[in-house]
Amino acid sequence: MSVTVRIATEEDFVAMYEMDLAANATHPFYVIPWQVPGPAALKAWILDRYSHLYHSRNPECNLIVAIAGKEIVGYLIYQKPPTEAELEEWNPVLPHGTNMKFFEKVIPEVKAAKQSRNLEDCWGA
Repeated sequence: MSVTVRIATEEDFVAMYEMDLAANATHPFYVIPWQVPGPAALKAWILDRYSHLYHSRNPECNLIVAIAGKEIVGYLIYQKPPTEAELEEWNPVLPHGTNMKFFEKVIPEVKAAKQSRNLEDCWGA
């Protein structure tokens, strides 16, 4: 069976989420914050993130899916470098019971790690 690649549509998000969860079910971002609000909150958070990236123009994102037959067998989210314009920040609404201590500790550390690396020369011309 051959695999084809195409630009994702919003209808692909649930299949992407299911693949994402299968691959990352033990990752701290997928476990720790959602112990109280439950798996539906995790799903809503991830689907909201996909939607933000899909519609984002700064930085621009490409969401691509790989398909075998009628099944999505892989996906890629590629975020282009931001322009000088104001960045479109993702500000999700987190449900009651979300472990906010986790996010307050981890998110700033992730942002600091990204900023500590100069990746400008990696994008090519």
